[in-house]
Amino acid sequence: MKKKVLGIILMAVLTLSGMAGCSTESSVDSGDAAENQETEAEKTEGKGKYKVCFVTPTVADNPSYIKIIDLAQQEADKAGDIDFSYVDGESDTSKQIAGIESCIVDGVDCIIIDPIEGEAVKAYVQEAMDAGIKVISVNANLDVCDVQCLLDQTQLGYMIGEEAAKFINEQLGGKAAIGLLHNEENTNLVLRENGIRQALEELAPEAEIVQEATADNQTDGMAGAENMLQANDDIQVIVATNGSAALGAYEGALGMGIAKDDENFGIFASDCADEELNLIHEQTIYRCTVDMLQDIGPGTIATAEKLLHGEEAEDMTLKMVTVNRDNIGDYITE
Repeated sequence: MKKKVLGIILMAVLTLSGMAGCSTESSVDSGDAAENQETEAEKTEGKGKYKVCFVTPTVADNPSYIKIIDLAQQEADKAGDIDFSYVDGESDTSKQIAGIESCIVDGVDCIIIDPIEGEAVKAYVQEAMDAGIKVISVNANLDVCDVQCLLDQTQLGYMIGEEAAKFINEQLGGKAAIGLLHNEENTNLVLRENGIRQALEELAPEAEIVQEATADNQTDGMAGAENMLQANDDIQVIVATNGSAALGAYEGALGMGIAKDDENFGIFASDCADEELNLIHEQTIYRCTVDMLQDIGPGTIATAEKLLHGEEAEDMTLKMVTVNRDNIGDYITE
């Protein structure tokens, strides 16, 4: 399924043919593509726009990626010569592959991709590069690309586990039953899970993960939290490999009777979505996120600009900052 960024104004359809955006459902007829294809010289002179498509792992029900796409769109608008779109992978590698294939057919100039499984999409990304499409890989699990947007997923997970361990040691006396929300089908989230487990084992050795559930979005996160708390009402800590699942866990915990300001309950995750920041600011049971998203949208678009204008572009390293009650004022002001 393909979704366009909210707010993009679609170009008017001319006669019987139209310009097709990056889509998992449509393609451009070869004759029309030839008529509509702009030369690099025309684009450089400002007579046309480069088409850049972000193939995401998931957008719907995922506030963090909604934020990434919104920031990317803002950067594309500033650039002035980029027609930006995205594909919603819906946590399904086959949909990402379909998105890549559609981008090739539609004559996209640059693909930004955050692959669910790098090896599964590798051949299709190579096909896109062979077709002359520039490729930017996000999250560093794809070695076939022009530029990588690097993120240390294991360290990110360790930062989540570190905050949870700090809460367990300072508030719960070093012992706690923990619920874990994870997704073993996503390579990056598996690495985050490894980091979470490592931090908890090293920093809160008397705490124990007693329940686990698969969750990659708010809906699954809420169900997962409810199921874990029903199975073991001793759980006082929930750690999640992404913010969307954790936001769902927050609603699930409230639904199970946990007070929103319970001082002996904590939820810890990453992604730095606006909803997470608000909950931390309100001093709820949602205690921690990790900011690593702010640079992805603007950074990848700026990198695409360089590549499309024939300039050299270096790999990006994303900085990560733990956000909790101590520094939430840096993100939200009264």
